[in-house]
Order: sequence, then structure tokens, then C-alpha cells
Amino acid sequence: MMVLAVLLTALTAGATEFITDVMVIGGSKNEVEELKTTYNAQGWTLVNNDLNAGCGSSSDFIYLLYKSEANTDGVNHGYITDFYIYGSENGIFEEKITYQDRTYYLVPFDGSSVFKKSKGDLNRGAGGRYIHLYYTMDPQSDKAVSVITFDNMQFNALGNMGLSGGINGYNLNAGCSSGENIYMHITTNNATTQPVEYIKYTYDTTNGLTKREESCSGYHTVTSSTNTFNNGWYVLSSSQSFDDRIEVSGMVNLILCDGCTLEAKKGLALYYGNTLNIFAQSEGANTGQLKAIATDNIFFSGIGGGKYSDGGTVTIYGGTVEAHSESGVAGIGAGYYGNDNGTLKIGDGVKVYGGDSKNPTTLIAKGPKDNVESRYRYMIAGGHVKGDANDDLKVNAADLVEMVNAKNDNASDKFVMKYADIDGDKKITQSDIDAVVKIILKK
Repeated sequence: MMVLAVLLTALTAGATEFITDVMVIGGSKNEVEELKTTYNAQGWTLVNNDLNAGCGSSSDFIYLLYKSEANTDGVNHGYITDFYIYGSENGIFEEKITYQDRTYYLVPFDGSSVFKKSKGDLNRGAGGRYIHLYYTMDPQSDKAVSVITFDNMQFNALGNMGLSGGINGYNLNAGCSSGENIYMHITTNNATTQPVEYIKYTYDTTNGLTKREESCSGYHTVTSSTNTFNNGWYVLSSSQSFDDRIEVSGMVNLILCDGCTLEAKKGLALYYGNTLNIFAQSEGANTGQLKAIATDNIFFSGIGGGKYSDGGTVTIYGGTVEAHSESGVAGIGAGYYGNDNGTLKIGDGVKVYGGDSKNPTTLIAKGPKDNVESRYRYMIAGGHVKGDANDDLKVNAADLVEMVNAKNDNASDKFVMKYADIDGDKKITQSDIDAVVKIILKK
């Protein structure tokens, strides 16, 4: 009989321990031993049970590791809330799965080249089914995972649809005739989702521009494992830094908590048809920050598209946003050779920085005090504001002089054409001048 493996002690000194991160490692015995040492030094804890136990000498040694956090306030600060086991006969699976309106992500993996190629198959080399483990941080109730155990008991084990209970337990050695029966059990404890306050602007013809404080209860907490933002609300409650480009899909609302910085070293991928709304909790010096810095790749914008890709829609209601890229690619907008920079809307008093990496802290604009919901469309491209004809990084009356000169063929400056051609017809016309006048008058 397999010995019970307790992944996490549920209660320590009055505080409940909750799981914040998990991963699987696999490979030969020597490869796995080296990985154990490496990850132990990084603060990971090993569950010392081979998840391929009994499957023969050709099978990988596979182990689960975790990180946890002691909690005394009963609030969910970004904990794993459920797992999902997916087994298949052909090895076809998705990087993420949606089940009952919750998004489950493939558990991160490391190990030998073949184990990594298998994307963390828990039966790698055993000859059985292809089995992959997923996790979610989406709330479904005021619960989060505090204990994981492995044993040979199917009753109340984790099933193959993210459910624990009944006889739905899924054998992690399924299809391996000589392997031990290994089932995964989870224990959850109360961890309520604490409402997070943020500031939002609205506009109507009666009251004009109105600022109001709102709160959000159903959200994902941004952690070191959050490599995609997919539909819904996300809260940055602690500073995080990401080495890889973050994908934003669907309608995403991001709250930057005071004193917190989200650093995306390769920027945010926001393609045409997707939307990112950015909120802050205050307007002071301590407001949250987003730094989307797409360096080391001349094709990516800071926030937006990649090579030949258009940008999405960005609305910045608050915070300090710094977005820049290489070689004049848009700070916020289309990628290299993209056709459409998308739409950028900025709320009152918001500071936005942008441009290429050679000039990363140039102040681009403060949002005009007009309708933030339907403000005239303008884009940041290569560190400039659409409509800035004299290269002073703001739209004012001096730009009109340059534009009128261009319209009258007294100037054919390429810069004027690039940044003041509002309607995109490749010439300065009266409609461009009227659009800039509209922006100036509404400041």
C-alpha cells in the first residue's frame, strides 16, 4: 500500500497554510535529484512520492512540488482553489481548460527534455494514458486548497473534471498495468475573497465627467504564476515581475493597488478585438504602476500587437503606465508592420509614459478633462501622441501652425505626416486640423 503523503500541514500555530504555487518535475533519477536540490533552494517544498511508482524502469520519476503561505485573516490572497485532472489516449490536450466558468491552467513543469516535451505528462514513459494536471485560482466559493494528499484510495479522490467526491477519483497511473494506484485528494479551508476598491470615471450629458469609488469581489489575484489575463477582473495586490510576454485576451479589467508595480519585461500582448481596462485605487504619488517594456524584440509593442499584428483597445482610468518598445514600435498599439494601433482612452489626471527604449520615461500625455468613454481616438506610437505635430510631446496650439503649413504645402515634414495625420489618409487635411482643435478645446 502506498504511504500517505501529506503535501501541506493544514494548521500551524493558529494560521492556515494555503497553496500559492505548484509544479511537477520529471526525468531520470539523477535528473530529478538535481532538480529537487535546485528548487528546494528556491523555497519549493517536495512531496516525496513518485507519481509513476511501480511503472517500471523505463518510466520517469515524477514528483509534485509546492509553495505555501500562512494565513491569519481568512482572506484569499491569491491561492489555488481547485485542480483538474485530464487524461487522454492520444496526448491531445489544451494549455488551459474552461470548466463551469472557471479557467484551469496547466501546472508548470520542468525536467528532462522528453518530460518537458510531454508538457508534464504524469505518466511519461509508463505506457499508460497521457495525464495532465491543471489548477485554478478562480473563486467558486469562499474556499482555497490547504492540503493535498496522495494515496491508493479512490473514494473522495479528485476526479477528472476538477471535482472531489464520490467514486470519481482518477488514477494518476491509469493505463499502466504494473503501476500502483495513485489518487489525489484535496482539502479546502475558508479563504474569503476580500473586496478591492478602485476608482472609475463615467460620463453623461447631465453630470459631465464623474469620479466614483467602486469595489470588486470576484477577481483573480495576480501572482508569479499569472502568465495570461483571460476575461474578467485581475488585482495586483503585490508587486510582480514577469520575464515573458503576458497575453491579454477577451475583456480584462486590471486593478493596480496602491504601492504595487506590475513589470512586464516583454510587454503585454493585446491584439485587435481584445480590451484592457486599467484602474487605480488613488491618484496620489503612491498610485499603482504598470511597466510594459518590450525590449530585446523589435517586433512587439509595449502593450498591443506583435509582428504584422494590430493593437487592441486600452482604457486607462488611473495609475502610472509606462509602455515602450524597440526601434520606434508603438509603446501602446500595433506591432511591427501592424496596420491599426487600436484605441487608447485616458482618464483625467492619468500619467502615461511611452516610446522606444532609448527614451523610456518621456511624458506622453495627461488625459483631457472630457468624456473618457467617447473621447476622440488617438494613439501612442513610437513615443508620440497622434496630433502632436511639433514634437513637443503634447497637443497644443503650436501644432496647428505646423499642420496648417503642411496643409498649404509649405511643409512636407514626414514627422507631421506621421503623427498629425489623424484620419490616416496620408496627408494633412482640414479634418485633421479640426480633430486637433477639438482635443485642445476640451483640455
